[in-house]
Amino acid sequence: TNPSKFDYAEDLTTLVSLNESSVINTLRHRYQSQLIHTNAGPNLIVLKPSSPVANFSTKVFQGKKDSMPPHICSVAQKAYWNMLTQRQDQTILPLGRSGSGKTTCCQNALEYLAAAAGTVNNKVT
Repeated sequence: TNPSKFDYAEDLTTLVSLNESSVINTLRHRYQSQLIHTNAGPNLIVLKPSSPVANFSTKVFQGKKDSMPPHICSVAQKAYWNMLTQRQDQTILPLGRSGSGKTTCCQNALEYLAAAAGTVNNKVT
Protein backbone atom coordinates (compact mmCIF):
# COMPACT_ATOMS: atom_id res chain seq x y z
CA THR A 1 0.00 0.00 0.00
CA ASN A 2 0.92 3.66 -0.29
CA PRO A 3 1.83 6.01 2.55
CA SER A 4 -1.16 7.99 3.84
CA LYS A 5 0.09 11.16 2.12
CA PHE A 6 -1.12 9.59 -1.15
CA ASP A 7 -4.70 9.10 0.08
CA TYR A 8 -5.72 12.35 -1.61
CA ALA A 9 -3.32 12.35 -4.56
CA GLU A 10 -4.64 14.50 -7.43
CA ASP A 11 -2.95 12.23 -9.98
CA LEU A 12 -3.02 8.46 -9.63
CA THR A 13 0.27 8.16 -11.54
CA THR A 14 2.05 9.65 -8.50
CA LEU A 15 1.16 6.66 -6.33
CA VAL A 16 4.22 4.70 -5.22
CA SER A 17 2.35 1.41 -5.42
CA LEU A 18 0.07 1.56 -8.46
CA ASN A 19 -2.42 -1.30 -8.20
CA GLU A 20 -6.19 -1.73 -8.06
CA SER A 21 -6.36 -1.58 -4.27
CA SER A 22 -4.30 1.62 -4.07
CA VAL A 23 -6.29 3.32 -6.82
CA ILE A 24 -9.62 2.44 -5.18
CA ASN A 25 -8.32 3.61 -1.80
CA THR A 26 -7.29 6.99 -3.20
CA LEU A 27 -10.54 7.44 -5.15
CA ARG A 28 -12.55 6.51 -2.04
CA HIS A 29 -10.71 9.03 0.16
CA ARG A 30 -11.08 11.77 -2.45
CA TYR A 31 -14.77 11.01 -3.00
CA GLN A 32 -15.51 11.04 0.74
CA SER A 33 -13.90 14.50 0.88
CA GLN A 34 -16.02 15.65 -2.08
CA LEU A 35 -12.97 15.66 -4.36
CA ILE A 36 -14.70 13.88 -7.21
CA HIS A 37 -12.16 14.75 -9.93
CA THR A 38 -8.89 12.79 -10.09
CA ASN A 39 -6.27 12.70 -12.82
CA ALA A 40 -4.85 9.45 -14.11
CA GLY A 41 -2.02 10.83 -16.20
CA PRO A 42 -3.63 12.74 -19.08
CA ASN A 43 -7.04 11.23 -18.28
CA LEU A 44 -9.63 12.54 -15.84
CA ILE A 45 -11.75 10.31 -13.61
CA VAL A 46 -14.97 11.95 -12.40
CA LEU A 47 -17.13 10.23 -9.79
CA LYS A 48 -20.77 11.34 -9.72
CA PRO A 49 -20.40 14.48 -11.90
CA SER A 50 -24.01 15.57 -11.35
CA SER A 51 -23.43 16.20 -7.64
CA PRO A 52 -23.55 19.87 -6.53
CA VAL A 53 -19.81 19.90 -5.83
CA ALA A 54 -19.11 19.08 -9.48
CA ASN A 55 -20.70 22.23 -10.82
CA PHE A 56 -18.61 24.75 -12.70
CA SER A 57 -16.89 26.96 -10.17
CA THR A 58 -15.22 30.34 -10.42
CA LYS A 59 -12.28 29.03 -8.37
CA VAL A 60 -11.52 26.36 -10.96
CA PHE A 61 -12.07 28.77 -13.85
CA GLN A 62 -9.61 31.29 -12.42
CA GLY A 63 -6.76 28.78 -12.38
CA LYS A 64 -3.65 29.37 -14.47
CA LYS A 65 -2.41 27.01 -17.14
CA ASP A 66 -0.94 23.81 -15.66
CA SER A 67 -1.94 24.79 -12.12
CA MET A 68 -5.63 23.96 -12.16
CA PRO A 69 -6.81 21.12 -9.93
CA PRO A 70 -8.28 17.99 -11.52
CA HIS A 71 -11.57 19.11 -13.10
CA ILE A 72 -13.33 18.89 -16.45
CA CYS A 73 -12.54 22.60 -16.85
CA SER A 74 -8.81 21.89 -16.61
CA VAL A 75 -9.20 19.31 -19.39
CA ALA A 76 -11.06 21.89 -21.48
CA GLN A 77 -8.42 24.50 -20.70
CA LYS A 78 -5.59 22.22 -21.85
CA ALA A 79 -7.46 21.41 -25.07
CA TYR A 80 -8.14 25.10 -25.70
CA TRP A 81 -4.53 26.06 -24.97
CA ASN A 82 -3.18 23.30 -27.24
CA MET A 83 -5.56 24.37 -30.01
CA LEU A 84 -4.28 27.95 -29.79
CA THR A 85 -0.58 27.16 -29.48
CA GLN A 86 -0.27 24.09 -31.72
CA ARG A 87 -2.96 25.03 -34.24
CA GLN A 88 -4.30 21.48 -34.14
CA ASP A 89 -7.79 20.17 -33.57
CA GLN A 90 -8.41 18.82 -30.06
CA THR A 91 -10.83 16.20 -28.77
CA ILE A 92 -12.37 15.61 -25.36
CA LEU A 93 -13.88 12.15 -25.24
CA PRO A 94 -16.16 11.37 -22.28
CA LEU A 95 -16.60 7.66 -21.59
CA GLY A 96 -18.98 5.89 -19.24
CA ARG A 97 -22.19 3.99 -18.89
CA SER A 98 -25.61 5.44 -19.58
CA GLY A 99 -26.45 7.95 -16.86
CA SER A 100 -22.84 8.23 -15.66
CA GLY A 101 -22.60 11.99 -16.21
CA LYS A 102 -21.05 12.32 -19.65
CA THR A 103 -23.54 15.00 -20.67
CA THR A 104 -22.94 16.97 -17.46
CA CYS A 105 -19.18 16.87 -18.05
CA CYS A 106 -19.66 18.02 -21.65
CA GLN A 107 -21.91 20.88 -20.53
CA ASN A 108 -19.30 22.01 -17.99
CA ALA A 109 -16.52 21.81 -20.58
CA LEU A 110 -18.55 23.79 -23.12
CA GLU A 111 -19.43 26.42 -20.52
CA TYR A 112 -15.73 26.79 -19.74
CA LEU A 113 -14.75 26.98 -23.43
CA ALA A 114 -17.42 29.60 -24.16
CA ALA A 115 -16.14 31.75 -21.30
CA ALA A 116 -12.48 31.21 -22.24
CA ALA A 117 -13.05 32.12 -25.88
CA GLY A 118 -14.48 35.45 -24.76
CA THR A 119 -11.45 36.49 -22.69
CA VAL A 120 -9.00 39.24 -23.58
CA ASN A 121 -5.83 38.18 -25.42
CA ASN A 122 -6.82 34.52 -25.05
CA LYS A 123 -5.77 34.60 -21.38
CA VAL A 124 -7.95 32.60 -19.05
CA THR A 125 -7.81 34.40 -15.70
